[in-house]
Amino acid sequence: MPTYMQYPPNNIRLVTQNILEYIVVLFIILECRSVYTYMSIDLINDVLFRGTLFLLGLLVLLARKGNIHILKTIGFILLYGCWLLPSIIKILPQNQLSYICRFYFLIILFVVYLACNRQNYYNLLSKYVNLIVFLSVFSVIMWLLCSIFQILPLDYTVPYYWTPNVKLINSYYYLYFETQNSLFCGIPIVRNTAIFTEAPMYNFHLCLALLALLFLKKERSITKVSILSLTILTTFSTTGQLFLLISFFLKFLLSEFSLKYKIMVWFISLILGVVLVFVGNEILENKKQANNSYAIRITDMKKEFRMWEQNPIMGVGYGNSTNKNSSNSTFFILANGGIYLFSLYCFSILIYPFIKMKSIRLKVFFVLFFVLFSITIVPNSIVVFLIISFSFSRIISKKHCCN
Repeated sequence: MPTYMQYPPNNIRLVTQNILEYIVVLFIILECRSVYTYMSIDLINDVLFRGTLFLLGLLVLLARKGNIHILKTIGFILLYGCWLLPSIIKILPQNQLSYICRFYFLIILFVVYLACNRQNYYNLLSKYVNLIVFLSVFSVIMWLLCSIFQILPLDYTVPYYWTPNVKLINSYYYLYFETQNSLFCGIPIVRNTAIFTEAPMYNFHLCLALLALLFLKKERSITKVSILSLTILTTFSTTGQLFLLISFFLKFLLSEFSLKYKIMVWFISLILGVVLVFVGNEILENKKQANNSYAIRITDMKKEFRMWEQNPIMGVGYGNSTNKNSSNSTFFILANGGIYLFSLYCFSILIYPFIKMKSIRLKVFFVLFFVLFSITIVPNSIVVFLIISFSFSRIISKKHCCN
């Protein structure tokens, strides 16, 4: 009679949890400015968001709750709901449900799940890194085969809704898209945007994965870091180029070598700092001369700054703005939610990590993430809510982790 492997209930739970986490992370990546979410207005976006909520709910049910302080959790849910209420009242009725789902239910589910086990946060980010690295390898191969050497034939030209117009973009089997061009040494070249609407959006994911590898993981993979770095260069993103320089520079400062040879390191850092300023300035100048995206970003920020000046405390109401063009998350939040809503991001990304977390690497991670978040338009993406939920999860956790 054949025998079959019997998995203990705990193993089955862990396997199920890992599978669900990978699906959640996949949804998170696709929801954050992928081309798929702009092919049909709101439909795919809604499916990805509701799917994430449902799967997070399952993960919370599967997770062991022994690490959660019940009274603190109830108190947080009630107090956070009361704090969110004034900003909900400010919003137009048709936008209120979406706002509540994202800023209340999604954050609550993330906070509770992350509090169940302090490793859940790192597990989710680890899976995020793995998927982005896989996407990086695939996109570079497709970029070379399709956009550079043009070995693979064009599959389809697909429309997608990119404010204010509908754009037609080249699609290769719906797995790789050509959405932007750039100039390299005066030669027009297609930028590697993978499955995302713009190079800055793809760059956001690549840089976040790189930050997680450099500053959160104890054992870093040189292979993964190299893959992400190479892919960032293929996007021809100014932000990505500067982030590579800054991230590796700060990583060098925090290395064991730096701690052992402080005087030498500070001397080298001074030289590298000067070089970084000149290289960064050269990159920005080349960017200004190559196209007018810099001027467009400045114009967008000025418009949103004027909107914020009129309503500095509460903003015009989240989603109420008639300005559909935005290039900066910070100014978008200030214009739509004012200082009141912006304090949510500031507290969870900057204030709490600096006050409560002892690890310098964690502090550097959150500072660099805030910079990356500020210069990219991803204010209400699910991945951002995952990052900001970390601080709140530490508050309701019994094993209060400050590392």
